[in-house]
Amino acid sequence: MNLTKNNQRKAQMLLYELEKSLGQYILKSEPTLDDLPQKTILSITERNKDRGINADSIEELLEATYLDEIFHFALEITKNTSMSKYINELMQIFKLNEIFTIRNTIAHPNKKFINQYWYKIATVASSPTIEIIGLDGVQKALISSEMGLIEDPPSEWLKEITSDIIPNNLPKKLEHNITGLVGRTSEEKDLLKLLQNPRIPTIGIVASGGIGKTALVLDLLDKLVFQPKTAEWCDAIVFIDMKTEQLTSSGIKQLDAVNTMQEINNQLIKVINNLYNDHLVNLDDLLDRYKDKKLLIFIDNLETIIRDNQTEFENFNMSLPRDWRLLITSRIAISSASIIALKELNTKSAIHLARLYTAKSGKEILSDDNYKEVVLNCHNNPLAIRLTLDLYIMGNELLQSINQSSQMIAEFSFQNLIEKLSDNSVKILEALFIDENIDRIKLCELLSLSIDEIMLSISELSKTSLISRKSENDTEYFNLSSSIRELLLKSPRNIEIRNEIKSKLKKINLHSHEIEKIQSERGLNELHLDYIPDNLNNNLKILISKLNSSYDRYKIKPSVVSKLYSDFISVKERYNNEFMYHRSMGKIYSAMRDTDNAIKSYEYAISLNKNDFISIYLLATVYFYDNSDYENAEKLYYQLIEHAKIGRNKWFTKVVSNGYFLSLLYQHNYKEVLKKTNSWEKIEDDFIRGIFGTYRASAWRRKLENHSLSNDEYKNSLNNSIDTFDSVFKSNGYIDTACTQAIKLIDEIELTLKTKRYYDDIASKWLNFIDKHILNIVENNSKIDLNTLITSLAERPIKNNIFKEKKWNNYVSNDFSNIISEEYALTCNYTIVQISKIPEFTEYEYTKYIFTESEDGSTYLVHFTTLVNNNWEDWKSFKPKMKLAIKPIKADNGMKSIETHIIE
Repeated sequence: MNLTKNNQRKAQMLLYELEKSLGQYILKSEPTLDDLPQKTILSITERNKDRGINADSIEELLEATYLDEIFHFALEITKNTSMSKYINELMQIFKLNEIFTIRNTIAHPNKKFINQYWYKIATVASSPTIEIIGLDGVQKALISSEMGLIEDPPSEWLKEITSDIIPNNLPKKLEHNITGLVGRTSEEKDLLKLLQNPRIPTIGIVASGGIGKTALVLDLLDKLVFQPKTAEWCDAIVFIDMKTEQLTSSGIKQLDAVNTMQEINNQLIKVINNLYNDHLVNLDDLLDRYKDKKLLIFIDNLETIIRDNQTEFENFNMSLPRDWRLLITSRIAISSASIIALKELNTKSAIHLARLYTAKSGKEILSDDNYKEVVLNCHNNPLAIRLTLDLYIMGNELLQSINQSSQMIAEFSFQNLIEKLSDNSVKILEALFIDENIDRIKLCELLSLSIDEIMLSISELSKTSLISRKSENDTEYFNLSSSIRELLLKSPRNIEIRNEIKSKLKKINLHSHEIEKIQSERGLNELHLDYIPDNLNNNLKILISKLNSSYDRYKIKPSVVSKLYSDFISVKERYNNEFMYHRSMGKIYSAMRDTDNAIKSYEYAISLNKNDFISIYLLATVYFYDNSDYENAEKLYYQLIEHAKIGRNKWFTKVVSNGYFLSLLYQHNYKEVLKKTNSWEKIEDDFIRGIFGTYRASAWRRKLENHSLSNDEYKNSLNNSIDTFDSVFKSNGYIDTACTQAIKLIDEIELTLKTKRYYDDIASKWLNFIDKHILNIVENNSKIDLNTLITSLAERPIKNNIFKEKKWNNYVSNDFSNIISEEYALTCNYTIVQISKIPEFTEYEYTKYIFTESEDGSTYLVHFTTLVNNNWEDWKSFKPKMKLAIKPIKADNGMKSIETHIIE
């Protein structure tokens, strides 16, 4: 005899004996009806009312009980006795070994017997608890079965237990029986949790066609109707099939099924009448009669009604009794339902399904690579996999089978859904076909639709299984479902829209890449005003680039500011969560002199990105320059100095340091500036050292504005400023910031010499400082009338006044010893040039070479020794933009003059 068949007979024999022995144990206890649980008795009599069972006979009640009800009897009669503990222990052993489920499964003609069932029953029968309770017949039956002495249980016993515990009209033959349900363990657990929760009235299983929605539900319910525990939350299951089409290897087969709400009502009446042997004809009467029952209504493939008659369906759902519940499968999401979104099988499970299907079909097994190819091209869709294998088994080539099934499954799953979509929803599908992982902002840009229009269509699409959604970093991205891509590829709904989107996307990407390229070439980083992050939305990136290009000397051109404002305001809804958008709005508001909104925009940008140092800087400039709020400006500048890695970017280092120290100086907080710059000479970075030194010198100078200073304090502050500037120029050269601030010191010296008392020795020091640095300062910062200054200083009655010497007199008068006219120079074929740069010089050693530039932009080096008929004093009086006539020749390092004349 077949081993499995033999084990099945042994299991039936032993299980029958277990049930019989427990019943005998109860009878031996001689209980009265009052000793038994009344709820269980009521359930038994209600279930068997058609059989005319005698409710006063304990023997008849025991004959009609289910296995778990026998335990209820046994537990009740042993309550408050020492034996109760062992009865309860035996019940737990039954549950642990799933005996209640096995009890119904092994006698069911459509259920496959598994050898493991026998060993689980034998485990229970051999338990010491059986002996303690005194179920001797069980142990004898176990020994007999092991010896091969098998007695089949009475046919009546088998016949009685084939009745499901939970009344239902579920189909006895399931489409997935050939392979069983594969790869859905976690989904079954999720569905079971929802079913066991009485607070969830409507449950939806949503997925595209062929994913296995129906198979999942039927497989679980088919097991649940045999489990006594199910009765705790369900009295009966009503199955209503609305599947109007079935996809086979021969094509789409039309089915005769329910397809209207009225037909659902009629089917509901028919099934419940059958389950409860009733004859009601009116739905309201039926709902009223069975309102206290816990009914589960399973409606399969409800999407057509949800799509076309949403209100009618919702009214139906609301009309159901409180304890009734709906379980629905659909390709469209159900509002107000707890949803399980069923995905494609994982690859491992999909391959396993394919192997099982070919094996169970008795066909030749494919190679590993063939299975992988099938699964990959079927997008792990169970129906597509089975359909492909059916076509292959029928004799088609594997590739042909894959292509044919892909087209069939796509049309079967999606075609009727797409036909009902709005134009904007179709546009979104086409956009997702062109580009993956698109968020709603990018959809707005590609399709020129508003956020509201996009969200309305996303809502429509989300009710289908055409798109998938995922969230990353608080942003929701959308993609096409894998199978719909095939359908759109082979049957595009609107090729013109697709081409338009593709062209627009290409243009945007090219412009974005060009912006990134220019930034890279310019070496811009996040500490630059014009920097745009590479990961920014491409359209916003282009808009900000347009804003940047509208600047003229750090100010937005008035002619374009209104247009920029309109452009940015129109997309606020799209980019409201982007810090770069609000930084840009701050710039625009500043240009429009709307400082309140500029401040709000910068603050919002910073709230979105606490490391947005440029917005912090721009906010500080608004406080400083527009609002004269130096205290708030100081705090922001100091925050940047502390946290923004000053020194990585020279421009940023300069403007932040300038802003910080100027904020302190404008608050007359000279003491704090001197404190912060006390160790300036020890700073390693040359650039930062120069700036800190400059503002230390400026702080000493600004102290001179205190009119309460004594003469000694005044002279001390002035001298400290001079000494600090001397050190800055010596260690860092004539940097812009130092030159700008030194000019103010020179103005102060000139004013002091005009209006205050002084000593010749100190005044000489001040004049010597000016003499030493003035030409280099003017070279780097021309915001000074040098002739007027020199004339003024020369007029001071100071002993040994250096500005009365010939060199400065010549500089002012331009009384050169020998000059020629420009006309004469041209007739002699000289090249006319202007002095473009006079290199820095220190102490009294003037430079012996200068740089000049001709009208065409060519550069020439001119050395003092080439000067014809002029002297050293003339040379030292040269100024930028002065004209010379030269004879150039080519040298190793460019062009140089071999003969130089001063032009009149």
